[in-house]
Amino acid sequence: MTKPQNKNIILSIFQLIFLLGIFLIQYFSRKKMGVQRTLVYYNYNLENNYNIKIIIILISLGLLIYLIYNFYKYKTLRVINLLSTIAILILMTININKFKLTKYAISFLLLLINILEFNKIGEKYEKNK
Repeated sequence: MTKPQNKNIILSIFQLIFLLGIFLIQYFSRKKMGVQRTLVYYNYNLENNYNIKIIIILISLGLLIYLIYNFYKYKTLRVINLLSTIAILILMTININKFKLTKYAISFLLLLINILEFNKIGEKYEKNK
């Protein structure tokens, strides 16, 4: 079995990979036409095949409930969790022209980063009990 420190290091590496992915997607969506076309295609399919407004509201509510649950369970919040949750909510609810193409991809990666951070916090506080 791996030590909790090793698991936290592995989770942090994944978080860094996801952050790098966010920057690469944003950079290439502005520079490469193929990436732009792909993102336009997937965004068009998401918006036409699914009721994306309801999905965004459900994800936003789920994030807020999860944030409140972790606050009550561990009696603390980390700044990174609060900032990433706010960033996801802002990105999903407000149309920002700079992130219009990469909105759903970045939201998904930020959501994964937030979940990994909550996992690290939970293990830390469970270990201290």
